[in-house]
Amino acid sequence: MAKGTKKRAIIYSNVKENKKLAEERQKIMQNQINLDDEVIIGFNNSGKKVTEKNSLRTKKKKKQKDNTIIKPDNNAPTRKNKSTINQTNKNSKAKINPQQRKKVILVIKIMIASIILITAVIAFLKSPIFNIKNIAISVENNNALTESEINALSHIYVGQNMFSINKKESIKSLQSNPYVESVKISRKIPSQIHISIVERKIKFQLQNENDGESYIYIDKQGYAIDKSNEKKGNFVVTGYKTKEIRYGEKLENEDLEGLTIVMQIAQEAQNNGIIDSISKIDISNHDDYLIYFDSKGKIAHLGDASALNSKVARIKKIMEIEQDYAGEIFVNVDLNNGEYPYFRESV
Repeated sequence: MAKGTKKRAIIYSNVKENKKLAEERQKIMQNQINLDDEVIIGFNNSGKKVTEKNSLRTKKKKKQKDNTIIKPDNNAPTRKNKSTINQTNKNSKAKINPQQRKKVILVIKIMIASIILITAVIAFLKSPIFNIKNIAISVENNNALTESEINALSHIYVGQNMFSINKKESIKSLQSNPYVESVKISRKIPSQIHISIVERKIKFQLQNENDGESYIYIDKQGYAIDKSNEKKGNFVVTGYKTKEIRYGEKLENEDLEGLTIVMQIAQEAQNNGIIDSISKIDISNHDDYLIYFDSKGKIAHLGDASALNSKVARIKKIMEIEQDYAGEIFVNVDLNNGEYPYFRESV
């Protein structure tokens, strides 16, 4: 019994000691402000619990940080932007390389040389070497224009620098004269100017209906050239519709059509040898052109412009037959309906 009691006493005494240690631990823990983040040395069991709590809190904080969305600052340079800026700087530095620099310098030199060359050429062309010493003038169909008139209209003078003249303006000024059909101006280096002019040729003369005594000259294209009291050619044209005639300009289209027929009539009259007998052609009615033979005392009714060759030939024949009589010749008949040309003597 004594031996067993002693053994229990030892066990008992161990329990008391452990209980005492536990109470001391509780006092220490109660006296501390916050032992959550502290590790107490010498207490292995409680130390493990504190460490586990700390690790759990740390993990929670990390998760919160990971779950937090950080909005990027667009103005703040990122790694990518920084690398792009650096690359751009490198590229800008790389752009200006020695070869490109040489090319730029070469281009600048060429431009400067070109400017110097152009300036020198301009100065050379303006030198007295190229001052005009002679103005050669040639005129085709020269019946009206004089050299002095041409010189005055051209605004080109002896002593003037040949490269200072404005050819376009000179041609325009010369063509303002109704007699001028076309102009060509050329430079003959070093000091000669050649002016070549084609003058309009008078083809028709309209009897001026305002006074009945003057004549308006017309070229073959229908341009009004001039007005004069002098009659040129064998016959005049009457019956035109253009009310306001401007010199250097064409007549109205209806009159141009009439003048075209007049040319054809004149050609057929020339072929039949009666052109010199024609004194007047009236174009007022395009369905019945009238031809006047004042010296023969006769008027021919031509009709329209169809079959002019046969009509003019019949006029000639009737004139030969009726040469002793004044009257009217009618060839404006319908041959297909059995009508025939005829002569009606004046009463």
